[in-house]
Amino acid sequence: MFRISLDKEVDLSKAVVMISFPTVGNVSSIAANYLVKKLGLKRIGAITSKRFLPSAVIEDYVPMPPVRIYAGHYKCGPIKDCETFAVILSEISPPEDVVHDLAEEIVKWCKEKKARYLVTMVGLKVSPDETLQPEIYGTATREETRRMLEEKDTKLLEKAIIGGMTGALLSMGEEIDMIALVAQAHENYPEAGAAARLIETVDKVLVRLDISLEPLYREAEEMEAEIKTNLKGVPRGPGEAPPAMYR
Repeated sequence: MFRISLDKEVDLSKAVVMISFPTVGNVSSIAANYLVKKLGLKRIGAITSKRFLPSAVIEDYVPMPPVRIYAGHYKCGPIKDCETFAVILSEISPPEDVVHDLAEEIVKWCKEKKARYLVTMVGLKVSPDETLQPEIYGTATREETRRMLEEKDTKLLEKAIIGGMTGALLSMGEEIDMIALVAQAHENYPEAGAAARLIETVDKVLVRLDISLEPLYREAEEMEAEIKTNLKGVPRGPGEAPPAMYR
């Protein structure tokens, strides 16, 4: 059903593998694309399937599959014991009836490659009147990894229902060391600020990235300013205050 093919063999033993599929506010896609670009990761392969929506991504004039694999030499892991940072980056949401099988295939492949950590990012929908300053939460399939998140000052999710690819991956339990980072996000526009906060958490927990996040925060500020401007023309009823997130 799925084919994971590599253009070049890369040693992924002990690697950190980030898995990014579209989610609320596009937070995972923004964060993953930013990391691929800023870290100079190279495309090493793709995941293809007849079950995916027929599509291609044009990047630097070149058509390519919508689900791609990038990797690069990078010291990572909590104790810097891995040499490779990889990203599985999807521009499409797979049909619901194949999500679980796809998650199983990715986990199987990562286990065969002896990857150390899998990291997935997801947006947690908040109502339009909530603050633009996103909270970041985390969870993990293994107790020792949850303790590690707490020690790195990452708030743990106490109670939540997570669907999609992240939910499918987490449902596999301790089969592999899986970390999910969750950012509060609004669903009606790209959340660059939440994506930046996710990258900060990755930097703090797993990979010392040494990259500037200023462009993402600047984009978030510009988006917030644009939303505020647009709201000025929205009529309100008598005594109705503007949403708190825009004050």
